[in-house]
Amino acid sequence: MSDKCPPSPYGAYGTNAFDIPYPDDKVLVEYVFLNHTRHRVHSKTRVLDYEPQKAEDCPLWDVYMFKTFEGVEPRKEMILKPVAMYRDPFRRGLNKIALCELWETMEKPAGVNTRRSCAELLKKVEEEGVWFGMEQEYFIMGDNGLPLNWDKDPKAINLNFHTGVGLCKTAGYERELAEFHFQACLYAGLKMYGINREDSPSQWEYQIGPCEGIDLADQIVISRYLLWRTGEFYGVEISMDTKPAVSPENAPNQSNGGHMNFSTTRMRKEGGIKYINEAVEILRNSPQVMSHYDLHGGKDNAKRLTNAYFVPGMDFTTGIGDKYSSVRIPTLVALQGKGYLEDRRPCANADPYEVCETLTRTLLCS
Repeated sequence: MSDKCPPSPYGAYGTNAFDIPYPDDKVLVEYVFLNHTRHRVHSKTRVLDYEPQKAEDCPLWDVYMFKTFEGVEPRKEMILKPVAMYRDPFRRGLNKIALCELWETMEKPAGVNTRRSCAELLKKVEEEGVWFGMEQEYFIMGDNGLPLNWDKDPKAINLNFHTGVGLCKTAGYERELAEFHFQACLYAGLKMYGINREDSPSQWEYQIGPCEGIDLADQIVISRYLLWRTGEFYGVEISMDTKPAVSPENAPNQSNGGHMNFSTTRMRKEGGIKYINEAVEILRNSPQVMSHYDLHGGKDNAKRLTNAYFVPGMDFTTGIGDKYSSVRIPTLVALQGKGYLEDRRPCANADPYEVCETLTRTLLCS
């Protein structure tokens, strides 16, 4: 193994560092929630005397927040409301992970709680049968702030890693990490679709979906939590930043995307391509969506969308099986005449609730 890689802890620290059994009469619930960035997650553990069967069975809790939210004074306790529950792949047994919303009071969600409005909108259009899927790209980072297998000379960077096997000394380490995370997500109950190596050195991707309604965004948040936990075990940082390298010279065309798939019941039925094409035209004429596809009102995408290395440009384009398109119609969808569309513009660290709400509102409520 390359000296770039920390020693692998797989099977040592990945589940129970000290091999101490948990008490049979206790259930540990990890409360997971988005912080003020709407991207990074925090968590803390609650011990229960019973096994919760659903998220609502988990008690409300509080958390002390240091950052100022819009309209909220800093250094204030917020309420954690469990809204979705998953199996805990690290503690296993009866232990759980509870995804939580942040609330200021029992009646008022926190300003950064974008899940609430997304869930309400998706409930209103429930009869449309909205499904989402997402492709989440990420880099495995080294101590120097660059991807683990990054060459100091940008001209020497191999850009042909996509779905590759071998090709570099860190490949086995990276694949083990990616597989560990993939298995953790499956154990947790997430609707994983697949994983693969991506174009750039030390870049990987996993896919989730199709999921109905709010489930996709919830599962993306939990999958990111599990990925950062996996990074802890392996002694590396995981970056979903739009441009993770320290300077453009080090990574002129490398970036992370979070491509979002969208479909409705009528798109999935025979003849659904008609409605897919109509949706593509709506998106063509809706440039305002771009301000919701990254965390900084479109500024991150202005750096990422270079029309190079399978990334679209800033000007809207569409095509069949064309990965340089803003919105792609997959080849099999075109052949079968039904299915879904893929919007390739969201950033990898975008707020999944905001992206899902934006697509839904634009395509079904305009």
